[in-house]
Amino acid sequence: MTAQSQYLSSILVSFSTFLESSSLSAHERDEAQTLFVSFLTQKKDFATWTVQELARFLRNSKSPTPSAEVEARLIAFVEKYPPHQTSVFLHEYLLALKAEHCSASTIKNYRSDINQFLDFVQESEISRAVTKPNVKVFIAEQAKKGLKTSSI
Repeated sequence: MTAQSQYLSSILVSFSTFLESSSLSAHERDEAQTLFVSFLTQKKDFATWTVQELARFLRNSKSPTPSAEVEARLIAFVEKYPPHQTSVFLHEYLLALKAEHCSASTIKNYRSDINQFLDFVQESEISRAVTKPNVKVFIAEQAKKGLKTSSI
């Protein structure tokens, strides 16, 4: 699977998981997924998306107007989950931890630690974010803060 295909697949898995935690009916979840796939299909660039872009898509869509609940879930996902590779792959990793029955506190701590690293490197593309030099500099910065090696 190419990186682009894996990335799109990860976005769709994230969206599906996001919908499962909502109060939408199965029919509404299907409708939301169909609309979201259509939204992605018409995009030329997956580096960003905005609520305005989604709203424009929904206004111009040939599909029937979605219910208020479906539209609200689509907007919430676009607001909360930017399409950066790092955030998509982080979400996928955290879902894998959950599937392996890791505790909620372990998952929370991993999310926090990884987000600290991603905030530090300021990269949204996974191949540019996770590099040996970036990890070394991050570890050095954490050590400067007085953190123990086991904490780092």
